[in-house]
Amino acid sequence: MHNYIKKIKRPNFADISSIPAGGMTPAQVCQAYQCAKLTPVRPITIGIVSLGGYYSASDTATAFAAYELPAPNVTATGTQNTSDTNSTVENMLDIECAGSAWAYSTGTPAQIIEQFEPNGETGIPDAINALVAAGCEVISISWGGPADKQPPAAIAARAAACAAAAAANVHVFVASGDNSLDDGTNSRTPDDPCCDPNVWGVGGTHLELNADGSIAQESAWGDGKSDDNGGGGGFAKGTKNIAAIPMPAYQVGVVPGHFRGCPDSSANADPQSGYAMIANGQWQVVGGTSASSPLTAGYVAAILSTLPARISQTELQTRLYGHSRTAFRDIVIGSDGSPAAAGWDEATGCGSINGPGMLAALAT
Repeated sequence: MHNYIKKIKRPNFADISSIPAGGMTPAQVCQAYQCAKLTPVRPITIGIVSLGGYYSASDTATAFAAYELPAPNVTATGTQNTSDTNSTVENMLDIECAGSAWAYSTGTPAQIIEQFEPNGETGIPDAINALVAAGCEVISISWGGPADKQPPAAIAARAAACAAAAAANVHVFVASGDNSLDDGTNSRTPDDPCCDPNVWGVGGTHLELNADGSIAQESAWGDGKSDDNGGGGGFAKGTKNIAAIPMPAYQVGVVPGHFRGCPDSSANADPQSGYAMIANGQWQVVGGTSASSPLTAGYVAAILSTLPARISQTELQTRLYGHSRTAFRDIVIGSDGSPAAAGWDEATGCGSINGPGMLAALAT
């Protein structure tokens, strides 16, 4: 399994006394998307899946002090690896994006459990099952791999875990990958578990802001090539080893064709418009759908906290697709090998976060 972070080609920023230039904070991205200010009526715990590295409480405290947001309360469970610094960047990006989206909207600290599992065939399903058992209502996963390059048994195990999470009214958000439509292979393939019908897949955009923090322009992340860096996506048409996934009911009338299309939505992920964050004791600017998935999960968790009780995964998917024209900002420029166009597309799904629209869709 791969993590989906992309670093821009510049060194880490050793001075952690202030946010470096060259990147946006997660809070700035939330402001640009007009994420709503909300008052929770019940607690929600956010789960983070990790297949390596470690969690740093000191980096979290420093980052959120700089963001001027309440720092999350994080519980790290499972075996951590302090020598795996690359995966640690992934972990901290997840924490900082999910925790910021929740804190920006609610003004309160997020409650987060980060589940560490070995990076093997059962790592993701074991982590999902553990987080569901721990009471998480929202889970973000920034790991995955090409669907047509994985053992069928591994995909089946993840599918079973995602189905069990959905049955427990737990909402799983998954990064769509950072290698455009080919997903690092020689042919088009979506990323797994992003293409699972029981998850919400999150792709990537390139976001540019005006001086006042509003959106100047947003495009699909990619250079137009299907075999280069960019947000992942596509249709789960199956291969000789992997069965096709029929189009789920919530996509009918919005997504073309007959198969599960992904991603479902997108958010800022291009490292050139990346996130200023702290990992391994240093500020750095990174991107990837590893950022867009936890940011989306954190905001959705904040919205769900205003509802009196849990809703099902099917209801969440149906509401968001049913209000896709208002819940998301339709992205119509840019390409990840397939051009962004009006309506749902393989490059950005239904589009990027429209804060008030997502709130209206889910809180109705």
